[in-house]
Amino acid sequence: MQAAEKISPLRLGSAVRVLTIGLLMSGAGQLMADQAMADQAMADSGPKPTADLDGQLKALHAKSDFPGFAVAIVDREQGVVYESGFGWADRQNRKPFTAQTVMNIGSVSKTFIGVALMQAVENGQIDLDAPVDRYLGFSIRNPRFPDKPITLRHLATHTSGIEDRGSIYRKAYSEGMEPSMELGEYLRQYLTPEGRWYNRRNFGKNPPGDARDYSNIGAALAAYTLEKALEKPFDELTTRSILKPLGMDDSGWSYGDIELDSHAVSYDGDDIVEPYTLVTYPDGGLRTSVSSLGRYLAAILRGGVLGDARILDGASVEAMVAPQFDAQDPPEGAGDKNSGIFWSLDSSGLIGHTGGDPGISTMMAFDPESGRGWVFITNCELNKKTGGQLREIWNLLKSTP
Repeated sequence: MQAAEKISPLRLGSAVRVLTIGLLMSGAGQLMADQAMADQAMADSGPKPTADLDGQLKALHAKSDFPGFAVAIVDREQGVVYESGFGWADRQNRKPFTAQTVMNIGSVSKTFIGVALMQAVENGQIDLDAPVDRYLGFSIRNPRFPDKPITLRHLATHTSGIEDRGSIYRKAYSEGMEPSMELGEYLRQYLTPEGRWYNRRNFGKNPPGDARDYSNIGAALAAYTLEKALEKPFDELTTRSILKPLGMDDSGWSYGDIELDSHAVSYDGDDIVEPYTLVTYPDGGLRTSVSSLGRYLAAILRGGVLGDARILDGASVEAMVAPQFDAQDPPEGAGDKNSGIFWSLDSSGLIGHTGGDPGISTMMAFDPESGRGWVFITNCELNKKTGGQLREIWNLLKSTP
């Protein structure tokens, strides 16, 4: 086997931070030779896979271009009913991808901002419709509409008017395991008139609330606003209020929070994507496993409860995933989709989020009618070919009773 080249994530161009949720959520070899080794090491401690589904997923992996992947199926009444991994977390060292393999989940991380915001609303600590200026201690306004305040609800529904200017957003990525600057410093440099990256082009041409334009920087600002309001770093408050109560002990917002031996290697084709971090980590930097994500999704499906832990009241969960846009008069650019509080509402009726970054792709969704949910993570980016392969896997998961 030819040695894999190690490449910088910064060479991969603009990161794909959100996948097409409608396309993928809807109905719409050396690895094979070594599959037996991976199969033997794949015995997870979680729910027991059914032989039929396990075999079908093994077959789909064997004919796919995914280095490895893991999936989970969640049920409102039964919790996590299936979890398993396939292929390799590290091809060079023959480490299997299991349900306990940890990796960055990209923009699925944004749903944790949504939960944290609703926790603060429950506790009377924030108002989603108040100007973020109230909590930040400084003003952030679209220079085209200086009299129109930006609110947390705008940020949570991607209608704030804050745009990700590619050349500057790429500065949020850092090679290695430590970010290049603090989150608040990055946001000030980008969003305040005194900042060295400030520009009218950082904002859209519509007033807040009038147009939907997906914004990673806007999501990071929502997390930072919460951080300032609660006077506690976002990573600390979410670890305490979400990760720990749900038993997501393998999870964290930085490499220092996790067991590195459990972390997957990321790939771009045959090449290894070197480790990288995000200054704007709340918008796409949580590192976790399918096993833990399944527990998280089970809690959401159960109205904020998992076992003895409650992360939200049922009414807060309903409010978080309720449509925020008027179906008769949606914001410009919303199309046929709606939005919750950092949760995407697909036209097919599914609720969830997708994620993509150099060397990773993720998807998490649930059907509120059937009470079923699904999680998929893989250690490579999607392209046209792997997107089709993911649809096969996703449709199989959705069709499993």
